[in-house]
Amino acid sequence: MFNGMMMAAQSSINRIVTISSDQVDWNLINEVFAGVPPTVTANIVITINAGVNITSSSTSIAPMDLTGLPDGSTILINNNGNVYGAGGDGGEGTDVFMETTA
Repeated sequence: MFNGMMMAAQSSINRIVTISSDQVDWNLINEVFAGVPPTVTANIVITINAGVNITSSSTSIAPMDLTGLPDGSTILINNNGNVYGAGGDGGEGTDVFMETTA
């Protein structure tokens, strides 16, 4: 029964996340919010356990995608593991020629 009192809107969301196994292309919104970005600020604490590797499958994908939170949100990462990007192709390289004159 409605008694005339209004519920206050939630002002922020707090989440504690532990990553305990190796992950590829880990996405904050998918993993913590089931793919639906929050509409209020979020305070997130992520702990990556020791020995856990977070990697990316491509040079165009970050190993951890932390985008999509509203302005004013915070993320704290306790990294006891390893976060690796896919790297790149590297440079072509060239021949090095050095001439010494007396």
